[in-house]
Amino acid sequence: MKRKILIKKRMYYAAAFSLIILLSAVNYVNSAAAIKSFSPDASKSGVLRTDNSIYLGEYTAGDTYGNMGRRVFLTFDISEISPGVSIDSVKLDLTHYSISGDPFHDLGTFYVDGIDYGNTLNTSDYYLGANPIIATYSSPPSSPLQNTTLKNYVTNALSSGKVQFRLRFLKNTDNDGALDGIYFNTITLTIGWSTPPPSPTFTVAPTFTYVPLHLPDLTVSDIFTH
Repeated sequence: MKRKILIKKRMYYAAAFSLIILLSAVNYVNSAAAIKSFSPDASKSGVLRTDNSIYLGEYTAGDTYGNMGRRVFLTFDISEISPGVSIDSVKLDLTHYSISGDPFHDLGTFYVDGIDYGNTLNTSDYYLGANPIIATYSSPPSSPLQNTTLKNYVTNALSSGKVQFRLRFLKNTDNDGALDGIYFNTITLTIGWSTPPPSPTFTVAPTFTYVPLHLPDLTVSDIFTH
């Protein structure tokens, strides 16, 4: 007797592995913004004179009765601002002052220099080279200093945690035995900055998807003899 055994068609399922890349939720709101005014660090800021005298915490540029030159050196501690932020605005306010004599006429151009004199004010810093010259004035400042050079200078200083300036006239003295100077009551550096939003992050999550595979019918013939 010949018997056919039919193996019926079956549906097989194979597990297909797939990876789904999930994009994490991203906050697309505007960057966080901040603005703050800084005062000079009095322990590192002050006046240097041509007789090698140092007066910390004083801010007078010009000359003296003894015909000695005076220059102002300023350090602002900006270490709380992360180097990774975007600097939006910078203002150096030199508008709070009093004048003795006629320094802008007798001593010439007034300079605001970028300068790096380190963590301590020394007598040798008087003639340090400016890098860069940020601004010049032929008359007393009437509004806060704000320009691209200042903004770039402060931006580049973020990594050091401090920014330094020098205020000076072209001439040390006019040798007339009289005071010529500008006396700053307060000096402030105001910086506005923003922190960029976090970059999108990606998570790889494995998932399993069952995909039906349709196989053809298979027929097997077995012959049995009785």
